[in-house]
Amino acid sequence: MLIKGLFSDWIEVLRAEVEAKKAQPKHDMTTPNPGEAGRFFDDHCNWQDIPQFEDAIRNSGVAVVASALMGSSRVHLFHGHVLVKEPGTNQPTP
Repeated sequence: MLIKGLFSDWIEVLRAEVEAKKAQPKHDMTTPNPGEAGRFFDDHCNWQDIPQFEDAIRNSGVAVVASALMGSSRVHLFHGHVLVKEPGTNQPTP
Protein backbone atom coordinates (compact mmCIF):
# COMPACT_ATOMS: atom_id res chain seq x y z
CA MET A 1 0.00 0.00 0.00
CA LEU A 2 1.30 3.46 -0.88
CA ILE A 3 0.50 6.27 1.55
CA LYS A 4 1.68 9.48 -0.06
CA GLY A 5 2.95 12.29 2.13
CA LEU A 6 3.22 10.35 5.40
CA PHE A 7 6.86 11.38 5.85
CA SER A 8 6.84 14.52 3.69
CA ASP A 9 7.69 16.81 6.63
CA TRP A 10 10.53 14.50 7.66
CA ILE A 11 12.31 13.75 4.36
CA GLU A 12 15.10 16.32 4.56
CA VAL A 13 15.90 15.60 8.22
CA LEU A 14 15.93 11.85 7.58
CA ARG A 15 17.97 12.28 4.39
CA ALA A 16 20.67 14.16 6.35
CA GLU A 17 20.77 11.42 8.98
CA VAL A 18 21.06 8.67 6.35
CA GLU A 19 24.03 10.52 4.83
CA ALA A 20 25.60 10.73 8.30
CA LYS A 21 25.03 6.97 8.77
CA LYS A 22 26.69 6.26 5.42
CA ALA A 23 29.75 8.17 6.63
CA GLN A 24 29.87 6.31 9.97
CA PRO A 25 27.88 3.07 9.84
CA LYS A 26 27.22 1.21 13.07
CA HIS A 27 27.04 -2.29 11.62
CA ASP A 28 27.55 -2.96 7.97
CA MET A 29 28.56 -1.32 4.72
CA THR A 30 28.54 -3.45 1.60
CA THR A 31 30.01 -2.25 -1.66
CA PRO A 32 30.00 -4.07 -4.98
CA ASN A 33 32.89 -6.14 -6.20
CA PRO A 34 35.71 -4.27 -7.96
CA GLY A 35 34.55 -3.13 -11.37
CA GLU A 36 30.83 -3.37 -10.53
CA ALA A 37 28.63 -0.29 -10.72
CA GLY A 38 26.76 1.32 -7.86
CA ARG A 39 26.92 1.06 -4.10
CA PHE A 40 24.76 -0.69 -1.52
CA PHE A 41 24.58 0.59 2.06
CA ASP A 42 22.96 -1.39 4.85
CA ASP A 43 22.74 -0.47 8.56
CA HIS A 44 20.23 -1.45 11.20
CA CYS A 45 19.02 -0.86 14.77
CA ASN A 46 19.27 2.92 14.38
CA TRP A 47 16.09 4.47 15.72
CA GLN A 48 17.00 4.32 19.42
CA ASP A 49 20.41 5.91 18.75
CA ILE A 50 19.41 8.71 16.38
CA PRO A 51 17.01 11.25 17.88
CA GLN A 52 15.76 12.38 14.44
CA PHE A 53 14.77 8.81 13.52
CA GLU A 54 12.95 8.33 16.81
CA ASP A 55 11.23 11.70 16.43
CA ALA A 56 9.97 10.75 12.97
CA ILE A 57 8.74 7.38 14.20
CA ARG A 58 6.93 8.80 17.20
CA ASN A 59 5.58 12.02 15.65
CA SER A 60 5.04 11.45 11.92
CA GLY A 61 1.73 9.65 12.22
CA VAL A 62 3.16 6.34 10.99
CA ALA A 63 2.09 4.55 14.21
CA VAL A 64 -1.51 5.74 13.78
CA VAL A 65 -1.53 4.55 10.17
CA ALA A 66 0.07 1.20 11.08
CA SER A 67 -2.44 0.73 13.90
CA ALA A 68 -5.36 1.39 11.56
CA LEU A 69 -4.01 -0.93 8.85
CA MET A 70 -3.52 -3.74 11.36
CA GLY A 71 -6.76 -3.11 13.23
CA SER A 72 -4.76 -2.96 16.44
CA SER A 73 -4.74 -0.57 19.38
CA ARG A 74 -0.96 -0.97 19.83
CA VAL A 75 2.04 -0.81 17.52
CA HIS A 76 5.54 -2.01 18.38
CA LEU A 77 8.54 -1.14 16.23
CA PHE A 78 10.42 -4.37 15.75
CA HIS A 79 13.38 -3.27 13.68
CA GLY A 80 14.59 -0.06 12.06
CA HIS A 81 16.71 -0.61 8.96
CA VAL A 82 18.42 1.82 6.60
CA LEU A 83 18.92 0.49 3.06
CA VAL A 84 20.37 2.64 0.28
CA LYS A 85 20.92 0.95 -3.06
CA GLU A 86 22.26 3.14 -5.83
CA PRO A 87 20.95 2.64 -9.37
CA GLY A 88 22.87 -0.02 -11.26
CA THR A 89 24.04 -1.88 -8.14
CA ASN A 90 24.13 -5.63 -8.76
CA GLN A 91 24.59 -6.49 -5.07
CA PRO A 92 21.53 -8.46 -3.89
CA THR A 93 19.47 -7.03 -1.05
CA PRO A 94 19.59 -9.44 1.90
